[in-house]
Amino acid sequence: MEIEPTCRDLIDKLIVLDPLQRLGAEGTGGMSALKAHPFFQSVDFANWDMRKIGMRRAVRETEPMWLR
Repeated sequence: MEIEPTCRDLIDKLIVLDPLQRLGAEGTGGMSALKAHPFFQSVDFANWDMRKIGMRRAVRETEPMWLR
């Protein structure tokens, strides 16, 4: 399976072993740098609402039964 180059770049930057060097870490520009990655170019973070994309349900269904 071939992965699109922008996606591959994001993955490579997120799996860096040193947490201080990972994309999104404070030393690499923090969340601003992560959000600015080309993979997320079509995401409007200013109007981001996880409920609109169904994340609430996905989180709920993956929680242990005793947390529901």
